[in-house]
Amino acid sequence: MNGQMVARLTENIRVALESLPLRNYYGWLDSTVALYWIKEKGSYKQFVSSRVADIQSKNYITWGHVNTAENPADLGS
Repeated sequence: MNGQMVARLTENIRVALESLPLRNYYGWLDSTVALYWIKEKGSYKQFVSSRVADIQSKNYITWGHVNTAENPADLGS
C-alpha cells in the first residue's frame, strides 16, 4: 500500500472513530525514498509533489519505516 493510500485510509478511520479518544496515528512504509519525500520538504516533480502534499496535509500521522521482510502488508503477495 502506498503512502497516499495509507494517509487517506487513516483519515477515513479518524473521521469514523472521532468519538473515541484516539490521539496517535502511525503510518509505516517499507520505502525509504517515499519516507524521505514525506518527512523532508523539497522540490519534486508535479506527480510526486501533489501526492507528497496530500500526505503531508494529514500532519497528525507519524510516519516510520518497516523492513520489507517484516512488512505485514506484503504477506498476501
